[in-house]
Amino acid sequence: MFLLQLSLLLIFSSVFVSCQNASDTDPVDAKRIYDDPRCLPGCFFTSITLEKSTLKLFPSNCSTVCAPYGLNIGVETDLNETQMTETLKNVKNLVGSLTIMRAKFKSCKFFENLESVDCYNTGSLWMIMNNNMTEIGMTSLTNLSCLFHVTHNNNLARLNVPKLIPVQSQYANYSQLNVEFYGNSDDFCVTVEEMMHFTTYDTVIDRFSRTTGRYCEVSNTTIYPQKTCDIHNTTLENLDTGCVNLVGDLVIEEGDEDFVEKLESVETIFGCLVISGTNLTNTNFLGKLQKVMSITKTKPTILVDYNPNLTNVSFPSLKRILSTVNDPVQFNNNNQDLLRDPIHCNGILNNLNKDAPWMVKFDGKVCGDIKIAASPTPAPVPASPVKDNSSNGLFYIIALIFEFAFMLSNSVRDKSKDYHPPTIQWTASLFFFLHPFISFHIVFLIGKPMISTFKFFILLLLGASTVFAQSSTDSSSTTEDKRVYSDKRCLPGCFFKSNILQNSSLKLFPTNCSTVCAPFGLHIGVETDLNESQMTETLKNVKNLVGSLTIMRTKFKSCNFFEKLEYIDCYNKGTLRIIMNSEMTEVGMTNLNRISCIVEIANNANMVRLNIPNVTPFFSKNANFSLLEIEFYGNSDTFCVTIEEMMHLSEKNTILDRFGRTTGKYCEVTDPTTYPAKICDVRKTSLENLDTGCVNIGGDLIIEGKDEGYVQKLESVENIYGRLQISGTNLSNTDFLGKLQKVMSITKDKPTIQMDNNHALSDVTLPSLKRILSTVVNPVVLNNNSQELLNDPVYCNQISNRIARDEPQKVKFDGKICTPEDDEDPMYSDSRCLPGCFFEYNILETRSLKLFPTNCSTVCAPLGLHIGIETDLTDKQLNTTLKNMKNLIGSLYISRTSFKNAKFLANLETVDCYNIGTFQVSMNSKMTEAELTSLTNVSCMIDISGNLLYRLGMPKMIPAPSPVANYSQLAIEFYGNSEDFCVTVQEMTNFMTYDDTLIDRFDRTVGTYCEISNTSTFPQKTCDIGKTGLKDLDTGCVNLRGDLLIGPGEENFTQKLESVEIVFGRLQITRTNLTNTNFLGKLTKVMSITKNKPTIQIDFNTFLVNATFPSLKRILSTVINPVVFNNNSQELLKSSSFCYGIMNNVARSQPWKVKFDGKVCEDVEKAIVKDKSSKRVSSVFFLLMGTFLGMILL
Repeated sequence: MFLLQLSLLLIFSSVFVSCQNASDTDPVDAKRIYDDPRCLPGCFFTSITLEKSTLKLFPSNCSTVCAPYGLNIGVETDLNETQMTETLKNVKNLVGSLTIMRAKFKSCKFFENLESVDCYNTGSLWMIMNNNMTEIGMTSLTNLSCLFHVTHNNNLARLNVPKLIPVQSQYANYSQLNVEFYGNSDDFCVTVEEMMHFTTYDTVIDRFSRTTGRYCEVSNTTIYPQKTCDIHNTTLENLDTGCVNLVGDLVIEEGDEDFVEKLESVETIFGCLVISGTNLTNTNFLGKLQKVMSITKTKPTILVDYNPNLTNVSFPSLKRILSTVNDPVQFNNNNQDLLRDPIHCNGILNNLNKDAPWMVKFDGKVCGDIKIAASPTPAPVPASPVKDNSSNGLFYIIALIFEFAFMLSNSVRDKSKDYHPPTIQWTASLFFFLHPFISFHIVFLIGKPMISTFKFFILLLLGASTVFAQSSTDSSSTTEDKRVYSDKRCLPGCFFKSNILQNSSLKLFPTNCSTVCAPFGLHIGVETDLNESQMTETLKNVKNLVGSLTIMRTKFKSCNFFEKLEYIDCYNKGTLRIIMNSEMTEVGMTNLNRISCIVEIANNANMVRLNIPNVTPFFSKNANFSLLEIEFYGNSDTFCVTIEEMMHLSEKNTILDRFGRTTGKYCEVTDPTTYPAKICDVRKTSLENLDTGCVNIGGDLIIEGKDEGYVQKLESVENIYGRLQISGTNLSNTDFLGKLQKVMSITKDKPTIQMDNNHALSDVTLPSLKRILSTVVNPVVLNNNSQELLNDPVYCNQISNRIARDEPQKVKFDGKICTPEDDEDPMYSDSRCLPGCFFEYNILETRSLKLFPTNCSTVCAPLGLHIGIETDLTDKQLNTTLKNMKNLIGSLYISRTSFKNAKFLANLETVDCYNIGTFQVSMNSKMTEAELTSLTNVSCMIDISGNLLYRLGMPKMIPAPSPVANYSQLAIEFYGNSEDFCVTVQEMTNFMTYDDTLIDRFDRTVGTYCEISNTSTFPQKTCDIGKTGLKDLDTGCVNLRGDLLIGPGEENFTQKLESVEIVFGRLQITRTNLTNTNFLGKLTKVMSITKNKPTIQIDFNTFLVNATFPSLKRILSTVINPVVFNNNSQELLKSSSFCYGIMNNVARSQPWKVKFDGKVCEDVEKAIVKDKSSKRVSSVFFLLMGTFLGMILL
């Protein structure tokens, strides 16, 4: 069990380790290898890197090679492929980690006989940053008992490991394996056979959604044991029957309904499942579906949307999905029945992972937020007429009143939703649903006996229940943007509360309003049964739309019916989607000038142009979120965008290259005089004949050998709407492009800036360049130019820093990102890192001791500084080696040592990992205290876990952002240490110095607070309530150490807490007679590290009617629901302000953190609305009955 705990901790620590440390992440226990019976004398490789200098150490005659420190093949490996093959030809089994990193080889075929690699399930097989590698090619490799990472190999197109199966090591207790592949070539694919092998066991292959690529097309389906069909290039209509495995995305669309029975045999889909825009009513045809394994980046694994008749979705056999997104299963805009009962959602979730509720969403809601809605009660049929002795005249008067009310209610119900008070709405609804009973006066007029007073009473009661049931049903609707209701632009009577515009909803549309507000969005789709004239008439007054707009699968040729629409405001987060309109040739919203939405114009097969000449993305003033995106792709082959449109679309910092999905071409310039600056269309002329003075260029600017004499014409150019290509010239520099600011290409699959085969080109400075638009991963490529461009990274860095500082892969010189291989780590350009002060090894041990810069006060360790099981130095030797080191730049690992403390780092003051590296003290079984007493600032992810520690001994340590890094969020964790482990109040105060430091990451900050021996050392009065209790507590305390427990009989002492600002512990108020929590008005933080208990627990206080913490800003907790209120006064449930008041202060984006009687705040609010609605019905009902009975008595 202890080994299991250690291994789990080890696995998690790998998350924080950067690629530079790949060879040393989670090192296999060397001692274990030495004790392994498979490892024979003379078959150990005790070096790390395979190179000429270590070749004589490699046991080349052994079939099983044991590598206690791992086998590393990398940039230092100075052997050619033939030498590698000769050295490794006998190796069938490797015991230990294998890292192939930054190597020059095109494949790993030199391991042609390798059959197994055993890392005891915790070590790694790394294949990373091998820029020449096109495949792995270990065709004999069968069993792999390691974490498998294949990442950032720019030219890797396939794995070619056809037999590889992640399998548990027989020599290890820890049993979870991971597979990851991402960041490889754009053409990277995995075969179905490989994925089948990867999923043989319960291998984790969706860790952090980092398993991305595509599936290779199937060349020979007969090799599979079950019938496998490739749907990459076929339709459902033409698909064979009897397929068990499908390769490619299964997309079921309108028109495919008649062919779905072909899918009844399908068990596994190697791709996505999409059901969109169909008339299907159920998914019974997928009854055998067990797995959906998608590796497509940024797309849901299962997407079911816009199926208006879909009322039953069940996948009874579904067991597993693979996904690259956080919400892998999404159902949107289907039949509302799916939202009336959570059984559909829960059925899928429970099959997959009931502990990960975010995986499955129906219209944006997790399953727990879908409530069972009451079904409408059918209108009762009036009883047969019987003799009634009541006054017929009296009934006739009542009948006329009801008839008038019914006629009025029809009008009110149609209009009241926008502007009538709720009481009037309910009264109108009541009369409306009582209309079957009105007919009794007609019976009276023709001389038939009247219904009895009693039966009339019963009918009235049933009618009221009908109204209530109807109201419950109406509450479950499509995703609603509630901001619309408080938007000052949204006037009464100008709301469209349906979502689909069609004949049945036409009367609800506010046709006379210039600003229409659509809380559920405005949807024009296949259901829209209006013609163009009707649409134009309906929308003729609409100038502004507040809410999302979707135009999908319509029959219209354009959107000209929005002829007056000027502005769409989706609060920057909603969408304007114009998709899959097969007859649409243009958008045609010619008056639209501002849009505050995410825009997607896609898959309109006949769309040849936008024709939205004035549209500018505009950040909504009514929203906090300020990022806009625009995509257009998959339209007609002749689809073009005008340069004027692109000028407007790129006016703000709009994302136009998301996923490389902004594709098409630029329309030819018909009238250049309409542009504010001179525009020249180079598609119509050559550079020789180009005008001078052009500011904007339309079309691809291609400069070739014959053009060198005319490049001075380009000195005025600021924007190129197309590509820039300079090929085969004798140019020595690009000075003529000194004013160039933007290059905006929408050409599919081609670089935006391409410069190649210019052998004299030694200077490429584009000093004004600010922005590029591209459809490819590497938009700026320079190849085979002067070698001088490769001798100094300044040219590459200048371009990269201007357009892609955070995405270095965007700029490549001869296949390399800007910083040379030796200098890829930012450390090499860090001014604090002086020559001679680098430690370029990683493990500090006897053989690396001479490499350590012992005289430097600042030591820079690109691979990190590892003090671990391999460290064969004594405390004294470490003290001598490290005594001058005050600052460490790079990660620090103190792991699996036998030291009792880390005093050998007594002079260490700062550790800077650029905010993303790791400061780790873990699995030191004898370490009782770190005792890093001088350590102050640590700019790393901090992990202190699995030690024998009973205290930290880091009194000054502050997680502080690095002064030289952009990424600024830090995390600290301490868990799995001694049962007596405690943190001092001073240490926790230091950890809270920066508000954005995560100290509750994964709820793994666990322990207790040390008792305070001397309270006088704190700047503010600090009291140890753990020693005294509330009764004996001093007054004036600002900080409390220990759990603040307020129980029965302590109500009279709560005024002592009026000065308290921070509780280092839990807050619990139980079984008191308190009526409010005003005495905690200054409380700002409650920081609990107690395992498995809520941070704030308030329960069984029957008189507690007011619970507010106006100053509360932060909580720390080890549980999912850290704030719980249970069984207090019902008054707390009558207003959601108590719940929201706490949630908005401490957990705005994590609503599950605050619960009142088991309900999140939104559910508290819904319950209040439902209760009030019920009372309104009761009030109207009894008012009517009182009137009725009073008239009878008269």
